Amino acid sequence: MKKIFSVFMLALLLFVVAGCGGNKERTYVADGTYMAWKLTTQEVDITFPDSTKKKVNTPAYITVAVTIHNDEVVGYYIDERQATATPEFDENGNITNVTFAFNDRTKKELGYDYSMEWMAPQGEWFIQAGRLERAWLKNNKVEAVSSVTITDEDYIEVANAALQKAKDGKVGAITVGEHYDYDVVWVEADIDANGKISNVVFDSQLFGRVSKQKEGIYNPASADYLKFDWDPETKYESYPAMGHGDANAKRWQDQIDTFTDYVNENGWDGSIVPNATAGSTRMKGVNAGGEAIEALASVTIEVKGEIAAINMLHNFFPFGWDE
Repeated sequence: MKKIFSVFMLALLLFVVAGCGGNKERTYVADGTYMAWKLTTQEVDITFPDSTKKKVNTPAYITVAVTIHNDEVVGYYIDERQATATPEFDENGNITNVTFAFNDRTKKELGYDYSMEWMAPQGEWFIQAGRLERAWLKNNKVEAVSSVTITDEDYIEVANAALQKAKDGKVGAITVGEHYDYDVVWVEADIDANGKISNVVFDSQLFGRVSKQKEGIYNPASADYLKFDWDPETKYESYPAMGHGDANAKRWQDQIDTFTDYVNENGWDGSIVPNATAGSTRMKGVNAGGEAIEALASVTIEVKGEIAAINMLHNFFPFGWDE
């Protein structure tokens, strides 16, 4: 009888332990990679015809991706993309326009080519970023690290935002936009405890479109001289009617809504790609395996940025749309 009772108590104990472990409340909604970002600016020098230099604001954005596995943080990935500025001058050497272009490679991708104070005492940018990532993971805390001399406040802010997204079940990804020179595009969505993605939305932010209209932006006597910035509203909130005055032209927002609705109704498997036109860098509309998609026939704008962003999100959560 004593032996039977002992076996019973052992079985009960194992049941309780297993039950507690199985019902443990998660810290993060689902495993996967959560990305947060921040739009910033960087000052770079532009050179005038007389060889003088002037600083100008250019677009930049910071990303931090946090990877969760078995409800634990297993990795951080810090990166940043910057841009160049190209001025245009009149015959008197005065600036008439400035165009921007995001770098093809991020800081992390540039490696030693970033040339931060060439061979900085604490190491090139990508080395110091790696040091931050490892310290956060090892100490289980996102904080400043004394052995890092790069400015880390923004990286800390964005890393904490990514962790909060993981707790709230908010996923997303960001990349350069359709023009690859002055806009970024992002996708955001919800994720549930089963790792399923829903409520996808797309938006974009442009750089300089509004600030270029400021009075005095090209006047050396103005306080606003060459002070460019990100637009105060997103593209969805503020983009004007397209079609150069054509009253029948569809709005950009309407076409993005059509694309978004299709994704939310059908999910995403990466098979949809932008249409390519021979001899052109413009990629308007979409196809799947070379075949037109009837439900997306009205989407004639460029959505290569949106597709790049949602493919990135798909890589973060490969089973997010699986049945």
